[in-house]
Amino acid sequence: MKRGCQNRDKVRSQAIQYRQQVHYGRVEEVGRDRQKKEERANRIDILVQKGISKEVGLRMSGGITVPIRQITMQGIIVLDNNDEIDPLNL
Repeated sequence: MKRGCQNRDKVRSQAIQYRQQVHYGRVEEVGRDRQKKEERANRIDILVQKGISKEVGLRMSGGITVPIRQITMQGIIVLDNNDEIDPLNL
């Protein structure tokens, strides 16, 4: 009889640990999503402030204007030669 109680207690404790791990995993995921949203918003703000768009291109420090292939949904600039530039590093 005692052995059955120990097994049941062990299963309960494992179930509690599993729920805790799932909960903390979700908390971490929400934190990462919030951080990614803030980074994306900052990138878009920089693009707007500096007037960077696909039509205008990217003006480099030497005065050369480089054509832009696309600006991704995350706000990353992709040049025609497939180089990626993060606006946070400009």
